[in-house]
Amino acid sequence: CVVAVILGPTMDAMDVDGGDADEQQENRPLRANENRGDDGDGAGKKLASEFPAGMTVEEYLNRERDLLAAEILAYGNGLAEKLKVEYGHLKASYLKRVEAAGIRDLGLIGEAAPAGPVVPTHLSVQLEVEEGQYKGESFVTEPRLKQSSLIGRSKSKKLMSPGKGVSLARDYEVSSAHAKFEVTADGRLAIVDLGSTNGTTVNGGKIDADARHVLAVNDVLNIGTNTIRVAAITPLPDA
Repeated sequence: CVVAVILGPTMDAMDVDGGDADEQQENRPLRANENRGDDGDGAGKKLASEFPAGMTVEEYLNRERDLLAAEILAYGNGLAEKLKVEYGHLKASYLKRVEAAGIRDLGLIGEAAPAGPVVPTHLSVQLEVEEGQYKGESFVTEPRLKQSSLIGRSKSKKLMSPGKGVSLARDYEVSSAHAKFEVTADGRLAIVDLGSTNGTTVNGGKIDADARHVLAVNDVLNIGTNTIRVAAITPLPDA
């Protein structure tokens, strides 16, 4: 009984210390070449033998990850270089075929074709009246590709609004809708007589009704009693 009393606490303390040591052993990082137990078939020892000595499992996995990433990057770079070389061969072959076919108006592959001239679709036209009912006056009209501007005796909004048309309301030799200004598909100014009573002349020659006549700066129009010079034709942005 005396021995039990003396040794009892001591053995209990040893068990407690031993338990703490086991717990600390379990919690410390596992070394890659270390095995904490065997599953009975030696698999744990075999796996541990494949790891480098002195590395934890986490260190080993990080190293393997970095090595795999480096391999993938090297493979991708090699593939990109191979594609670049193949593209160069294909381009050279294509250019030889183009040259053999006698085609001269194509830009090199990968190069933008030179931009052609911009065709205006909106014009500002300045008209100066040199003789007639409106002598000394000037007008500005702005025809568009799909929107003509009128000139005539009418006082309608189409003729009276700035830039929309030209109203010659005081001249009774002018028809209500006498003629119209248009922008052609190639960006030039033209006038069309709309079947007016007294007709329209350009540089002294009468133009046919409903026929388009292209105009240039300094061309002279006769509409009613008015002699009108085309003073300026200015392209405008097609807003």
